[in-house]
Amino acid sequence: MICSITHSEKINTQRSRIRIKSIWPEEENIYVCRKCNKPNCVEKCPQDALTQKDSGIIEIDEDKCILCKTCIEACPFDAIFVGKEGNLLICDGCDGDYECVSWCPNDVLEVKKEAVKRE
Repeated sequence: MICSITHSEKINTQRSRIRIKSIWPEEENIYVCRKCNKPNCVEKCPQDALTQKDSGIIEIDEDKCILCKTCIEACPFDAIFVGKEGNLLICDGCDGDYECVSWCPNDVLEVKKEAVKRE
């Protein structure tokens, strides 16, 4: 919920940039950008609408994005979503503040320092 509040000022999980689909900790059902060292989503975008910052965060140029969803198909972690307003949503790290991590009442979310390696 905090992600949707931070980015849209509304409590609506459909506006969240991360998804958590299970309450069972043994299941890997957290869908969030893993900051790949060679992100498929950036490489496959036909409009060059996605770029990766030095921090690993993927940035979306909404003026270039044609919402073809190629990046969604290319992401092996299902971390890119189409928002309620018809725009792409991907974790932007809250400018380094990671509100989801800060606000998690059970301290189960963490920020990994290294990008996921993909050859």
